[in-house]
Order: sequence, then C-alpha cells, then structure tokens
Amino acid sequence: MPFTHAVSILSRSKRQAAAEFALANVAQRLKQGLPPDVKMGDPAPAIIEKAHGQFRFHLLLRSPKVRALSRHIQQVIQSMTF
Repeated sequence: MPFTHAVSILSRSKRQAAAEFALANVAQRLKQGLPPDVKMGDPAPAIIEKAHGQFRFHLLLRSPKVRALSRHIQQVIQSMTF
C-alpha cells in the first residue's frame, strides 16, 4: 500500500484521566463498523504529553480511501453527545 491517508484525533484536558477516557471512548466507538481497509492504532499519550497545562492523547487512523474514513468518523462524531 504505497499511499495512505492519515487522520489524527487529539484529546486534551487539564486532568490526565479525563483526556485519556475521552479518547478511549471515541476509539471504542470508531472500532464499531470500521471499514475493512482502515488501520487504527491504540490511544496513546501525544509526543508532547502536556502542553499549556493540558494533558494530550492521540489516536491515529490510516486508510487508502479517505472518503470511507472521513465518512465513518463523521457518523461516529454525529452520533455522540458532548
């Protein structure tokens, strides 16, 4: 697979547990109905774990077809309540 599209989702909060929990929840919802060609990593601390007083976690998704990936992400986000 020579070319892929990547999407990085970032969660941040002043409380580390809140940032981690929020992203774990998003990741769990994204796994449901994930298109077969999409590769999703696990939520992890960002490279710069804390910036401007906020803890940061990220999630990386990769796919050769950006439309299927973006459509899936949009559906999951629209189904969530904040």
